[in-house]
Amino acid sequence: MAKLTALIADDSLSARKFLREALEKAGLVVTESKDGNDALQLARDNNYDLILADLYLPLLDGIDLTSTLRKLPEYSNTPILAVSNNKSNLKKEAVKQAGASGLIRLPIQVEDLLKVLKSLLGT
Repeated sequence: MAKLTALIADDSLSARKFLREALEKAGLVVTESKDGNDALQLARDNNYDLILADLYLPLLDGIDLTSTLRKLPEYSNTPILAVSNNKSNLKKEAVKQAGASGLIRLPIQVEDLLKVLKSLLGT
């Protein structure tokens, strides 16, 4: 059986490193992107099983990235998690309207992230 794949779109190296390690611990094959435009191109060129998108990505923010991906048939039902280290709830409604499957706030315990992934991916 093929391993599940994930795309992490975050301009923070430390966030990408943390998320990569957690996702790989869960058995996923991970691709990273530093900006929204690159993430969109990677998503169009591949078919990821999970996408994690920082809300404040350069060039194309996580909300616009999520909204754009949801319009593509191959991502209409793919779990897309918005990622933020901002404690504000200002973007929560925008995240929901864009079609994100959920919002995770960093820092997060690896175990808690793995629980979220398990519920989204059914693994």
